[in-house]
Formats: sequence, C-alpha cells, structure tokens
Amino acid sequence: MKTKNLIPMALLAMSGWSLPVGAGEPVAPPPPPVVQPSSDWQFLMTLPGWGAGLSGDIGVGGFKPISVDVGLEEIVDHLDMAAALTLEARRDRWGFILDGMYLKMSGDGETPGRLLDSVSLDVEEVLAEATVTYRLWEGNRGYLDLLAGARLISMDTTLHFDLDSAGVRELSEDLSNAIVDRVVSAIKDEVGKAEARARAELESLNLDERADALRGEVRAKAVGEIVQHRAAAAIIRTLRDVTPAQRIFIQREVESSREIIAANKALAKAVVDERVASRVSSARSRAQQAVERARKKLAQSIESTIRRVVPEEVSDTETWVDPIVGFRGRYNFTDKCYLAVRGDIGGFGISSDLTLNAFGALGYQWNKTFSTELGYRYLYVDYAHDGFVFDAATRGLFLGATFKF
Repeated sequence: MKTKNLIPMALLAMSGWSLPVGAGEPVAPPPPPVVQPSSDWQFLMTLPGWGAGLSGDIGVGGFKPISVDVGLEEIVDHLDMAAALTLEARRDRWGFILDGMYLKMSGDGETPGRLLDSVSLDVEEVLAEATVTYRLWEGNRGYLDLLAGARLISMDTTLHFDLDSAGVRELSEDLSNAIVDRVVSAIKDEVGKAEARARAELESLNLDERADALRGEVRAKAVGEIVQHRAAAAIIRTLRDVTPAQRIFIQREVESSREIIAANKALAKAVVDERVASRVSSARSRAQQAVERARKKLAQSIESTIRRVVPEEVSDTETWVDPIVGFRGRYNFTDKCYLAVRGDIGGFGISSDLTLNAFGALGYQWNKTFSTELGYRYLYVDYAHDGFVFDAATRGLFLGATFKF
C-alpha cells in the first residue's frame, strides 16, 4: 500500500468509519440496539401501602359541609384501616391495570357555629381503577405510557353531632325574640293602618250629611242656651222678691254650689284620669307579661324542635365512576435505582366535576422479579350530588412492593 493512502485511512478509523475487507468505500457502524417491548405476556403484582390523610370539605344529608384536615402527623391516630392491591398484565405495547384500595379513617371537623359543641367524621373509601395502557417509548433508560380508563369511588360517610346545650338555648332565645318583635311590630303597623283607614273614611263622608249634622248640633246648642236664659230670668225674678239678706244668702249658696260643682268636676276628672292611667298601666303590664310568656314558650318550642331535628349522626353512601386519561413513566438512573411517576385527570362533569391523581416515587430494583418504591400520592375529587358533598384530597406517603412473573 502506498504512503499517500495511509493518512486518509487513519482519519477514517479515528472517526469511527471502517473499510470492509476488499472494499475501498467507508461504511457507518451499526446503530445501538433498541429495546423492543416483549411479545410474551408479563404479569406484575404490587402491594402498596398508602398512609393517606384527608383534607377538604365534606357534607352529608344536605347539612352544611364541614372542613376536615387530617395531616401527615395525624395519620396514625386517624387511619383505622387501609388495604390495596394492583395487578398488571402486559404484552407488546399494550397493557391492562386493575387497581383497588380500601381506606377507613376518622377525624374531627370545625364546629359550624354555636349550635354544636363538636363534629366528628367517619369515612370509608373504596377506590377501584381499570385502565388500558399503550407504550409510546421504551429504552434502556425506561419507558413512557399513555393510559385511559375509569375510576370507581365509593364513599360511606357518617357525621356525628354533639349539641351544645348553652348554644342551643341561646340560639332559641334569639330566634324567639326576633319572631315576637316582628309580630308586635306587625300589630302596631296594622293598628296604624286601621286608624288611617278610619280617618280616611270620616274624611270621605258626604258633605251634605256633615252639614246636616252640624246644623243639628247648632240647634241643640241654641235650645240649651235658651233654657239657660229662661232659668236665669226666673232666678232673677225670684231674687227681686226677696229681702237683701235673703239675696246675699242665696248668692252665697249659689257661689258655694258653683265651687262645690267645680271641685266635684275636678275630683271626678282626677279620678277618671287616675283610673284611665291605672287601666292603661295595667293593660300594658298584662301585655308585656303576655309577650314575655310568648317569648319563653316560643323559645322552649324552638329548642325542643332543634333537639328533635338535629340528629346525633347522619350517614350517606355515594358511588360514582369517573373517566380518566393520563400518563405514567419510569426513568432508570442506574440498573438498580429508578424514578416512577404517574399523573391523570378525569371527571369532566360526567360524575365528578374534577378529579386529579398524581404519584411520584423512588424505586430500587433488587433483582429481575422484585422491586420496592417509596413516594407520595395525591388524589383530589370534587363531587356533589343530592346533598352529598365531597370536595377533598386524599394524600400521603406511599410504600409499594412489586413482584414480576
């Protein structure tokens, strides 16, 4: 081989190209192998443990939703029971996943106002998912799947109420006072309206009738004055026939009689005024006593009604199914350590207004058939139907063990 051909061949070798035996043209090296999904069936079983807490608003039986917040630090105290299982079957790019979980937890809610001393909540939650997956990509570093399916949620919720006796009594008295005050005010308004109607009716009388009545009053007054004048004239005539001493005596008697009559009139007026005032005061006192009796009786009736209407507990069970779509993936940091993620969204107003699910975990592949994961899962559901409200998130630490067959 000539020297002028050695330099180009060396450069080709350094660049990764090689010349086949007996050929003078360079060829590219073969591409790295691509991991193909297995054509055989693969089965996986995961035993997950979810230390789930609960936070959000929950309402049962049409009662006002209460706010509940059972945090991570309270999970051990409030989680009564949890069980879960995930089964997966795969072949080629397609897969099918069944996921089931049961949670039973309890907690205390914020007291809604002065009526209740405390409110507690018991929740039994069943989740069941069926999803189909399609593998978009798979390589040595992991894989990425699309998923679609449905999530069934069944909630058995019980609210426990503990009435506050002082609060019930105070609320009953306030309601009674408001009702009685409104009734008294309405009566006063009706009396005022009746007086106004009476005035209007008097003002609307026929003018001729009023004129005739006025003429009658004038005639009666004139007759009375005439009678008085005639009586005075008779007295004057009588006084003319008596002696001066008798006249003085008669005048004194008349004046004394006038004073007695005036005093009697004043006394009678005072007696009448006193009696009227006494009757008015007595009537007012009786009315106030009647109103107070009505207040107390109504307050007792309201308190009895509240205690009868507000139950010690109320329960409701709701089951619904939400369509979901999302993705899941895995990234291998090494041949042992990896990151697993999943996210989906659903509801879309078909059952829930909205449901969100997010999951992330660090995993360790112990061997070809066994791996473990430690992470966090968040599941939010916004659902309302016939007085049942569940606008809350179930979230907490996740620990899973997966077996591959």
